[in-house]
Formats: sequence, structure tokens, C-alpha cells
Amino acid sequence: MSQVEITKIEYQNYGKCIKLDNGICSLIVTVDVGPRVVYFALNGKENVFFEDLNRVHITAGEAMDNYYGKGSVYYLYGGHRLWASEESAPETTYPDNAPVDVECTPKGVILHSVPEVENGIQKIVKVEMEPDKALVTVSHDVINITDSPKTFGAWALSVMAPGGVEIIPQPQRDTGLLSNRKLILWSYTDMSDDRLFWGKEFTTMKQDENAQVPIKIGLNAEDGYAAYHNRGQLFIKRFEHKMDGQYPDHGCSLESYTNNLFLELEALGECKTVQPNSSAVHLESWELKDCGDDSFDRKDEASIKAFAEKYIK
Repeated sequence: MSQVEITKIEYQNYGKCIKLDNGICSLIVTVDVGPRVVYFALNGKENVFFEDLNRVHITAGEAMDNYYGKGSVYYLYGGHRLWASEESAPETTYPDNAPVDVECTPKGVILHSVPEVENGIQKIVKVEMEPDKALVTVSHDVINITDSPKTFGAWALSVMAPGGVEIIPQPQRDTGLLSNRKLILWSYTDMSDDRLFWGKEFTTMKQDENAQVPIKIGLNAEDGYAAYHNRGQLFIKRFEHKMDGQYPDHGCSLESYTNNLFLELEALGECKTVQPNSSAVHLESWELKDCGDDSFDRKDEASIKAFAEKYIK
């Protein structure tokens, strides 16, 4: 039986990291900053996550200086990260540039971020890899470290490498005379943008490195998954959608954003009142499938459905 090998490494310009490897797939988490999951791939394949090695995507300026201290800078870094919803500036872009505390488990790691005193929260990310398949579970905890109740949700953002296509299933529940889905759009989103395809059962979003403007959409993701196909691999992100859950941004449990650099596949937990020393929790599983040369027509419903039924369901 395979085992998960856990090793300390230096990776790219992220400094100290920890690598999980079961002989089938590999995953790397940061220790010197974050936490971030900056690498995930089938062994022998390319990283499915975007890496901002040149530190292009940053947030800085007067608002950051006034709130966090002079010279404060938030770096995207790339990979997968944990935020708290709903989004606000500058609270959301906490400059998480300090080392994290690490606790190893038999199959992975638990990463404790520096307490965000200004925001009254602390983040914990637990990543564990199955020993015999390309499957990991990721637990996201956002703890209320204040003395008063706070309202927020855990928000898990996977920043995907350029060049791929996201598959987003649309809710199919029969609700009779009532609506069965929500489509949430941001002000900069053009619904006629060629990167988007609106089908009956699926929506697809393409990442385009030549794009001039970003787009973002959200929905009530009742199927509890979305997937990203790129470079012969399919990344499947699964999560729970609670039918009676109160989700941010007018009811979104899934949001997708893309620009010329990357595509963000974002799953959101319920937004609720969290008592002191308690946490908002969001659980995900990530699976990688080797698709070889197999693909689909991103603007053809039948092609998308056949590919999804083959690799996802």
C-alpha cells in the first residue's frame, strides 16, 4: 500500500515549504508565507495552479498603510488560499507574509496562520492526501478571535494556471413555477464575452492570456463541484452546497473569476454569525484525473456533458 511522503523543501521563490507525495500526485504548501497550496499535479505533469513568481498581483497603498501599517503589501502568491467573506477592502487583503505554524499528520499538514488582529480572525488550513489515489481533502477554518460575535464565512479560492477551461454545472432541480438558479454578475462582466458559454446544463469559462478585461460570475452550485481542464489534467473541486444555507453575494456558493493571468475557482461556505473562539468551516476535496489528449468542445453542450460524465461523475 502506498504511503504519503512528507518532506521539507525549498520551492521556487516561496522559501520553506512542505511537499506531500504519494507516488501518484504531489502537493506543496508554503511555510514562510501564507498559508498557500502553491503546487498540485499528477507526477510527471504540470502544476494545475497559477504561481505568481514575479509578484505581479499585489495590493498596496494608502488604505493598506492606514489599516495594517506603513508599507503593508498583500501578495497574491498564486495557488490556493483561504479568505473570509464577504469581501471588503482592505480587510480581505490581509498581508499574510509571515511564517505559519505547521503541524504534521500521518497524511498531511495543518497550517496555522498568524492571527489577523486587525480583522479579529485567524485561519487554519488542513491538507491531507490519500495514500493510493490523486485525492486530497482540504479543511478551512476561520476562527473568531475577538470577544464578540462576528458574521462571516470561509471562502476558498483556487487560482488556476493559464490556458484552461472551467466546467460549471448549472442546477437542474425541478422547482415548477419557481426559479431554480441564481446567476450573479459583477459590474465588469460582459455576458457576451467569448470566454463564456451559457448552456442548458453547463456553463464554461475559458482563461485567455490575451484578454483585456476580467469577468466574474457566481451561482448557487447545488451539484457541489466545479472542474478545470488544462494541459491533460482535470482538477475537480468538490464541496457541500446547503440548500438552506445563507451564502454571500446574493446566494453564491461558487464564484469564478478570470483575467489575463489566471482563473479563480472559488467555493464559499455559509455566511453566519460566529461566536468568540468558534469558527466558520468549509470542507473541500480535490481530485486530479489524467485526461491524456482527451478534451471537449467548450461551446457544445453534448461534448461538455459527455466529458463530464466520463471523468467527473
